[in-house]
Amino acid sequence: MPTCRPLCEVCEPIGQRQMMVLPMLRLSVSFICLVLSVTVSLADTGADHLRALRKAAGENDPEAQYSLAMEILSYCRLTKEQQNEAIGWLRAAADRSDGRQPTAQAQLKLGKFYHAGIYTGKDVDEALRWYRRAADNLVVEAMLQLAEAYMVWSGTQRPDPAESIRWLQRAANLGSAEAANKLGMIYV
Repeated sequence: MPTCRPLCEVCEPIGQRQMMVLPMLRLSVSFICLVLSVTVSLADTGADHLRALRKAAGENDPEAQYSLAMEILSYCRLTKEQQNEAIGWLRAAADRSDGRQPTAQAQLKLGKFYHAGIYTGKDVDEALRWYRRAADNLVVEAMLQLAEAYMVWSGTQRPDPAESIRWLQRAANLGSAEAANKLGMIYV
């Protein structure tokens, strides 16, 4: 019956069988080292990327603010503090008071978050406000959300089919097939 040997004895050439195991063991150890070095390298690169985003976001770069918010929101288990930080960066990117162009995608995300109550409290009126701002920046998806809102939503806003059709027409004029289809269904 074979007995177990300490790891240091595996390296000693005892027989043909052990000689075959040694290169496989070395290859396995080399592969593990390679995987670990790539993982550590990617982690370092990710940390550098976040540091650069935080620096640019702190310097009022709206694209960096949006990217940082989305990066934070991609974490698996967000703390309330991380959620608040991400929403704060989204607001900073979306609500420019310094004359720089806001990030329309940040406006759309805020509209979606308020509409669904994700990371924020559910607030239909606030969702509509952000959707309008994104739509004013020619975001077709925001126009479609507004069209739906004016057709059926509640909140303090009442249904207004004429306003809904105006938003669908704007979206269709920007090339939205979905808006064109909805207009076709309305006019049939």
